[in-house]
Amino acid sequence: MDASDQRKLCMQGFTIIRRMDTPKPHIKYKSKDNPDNWKKFMGGFYLSKAARDRTMKALKEKENYVED
Repeated sequence: MDASDQRKLCMQGFTIIRRMDTPKPHIKYKSKDNPDNWKKFMGGFYLSKAARDRTMKALKEKENYVED
């Protein structure tokens, strides 16, 4: 999915989430408020990849979240 596809999804009300490992495990997202820039989800890092993955799983179960 390229940036223009991501922007289209965001403008339709979806939030795109992405797993990141460096410098520490965290989640980045794009939404209707910021369709062109990735922002750090929940403002911080997770203690482990497992904790981050549990949050990702819970988010993906919601209908307006999509993983990139």
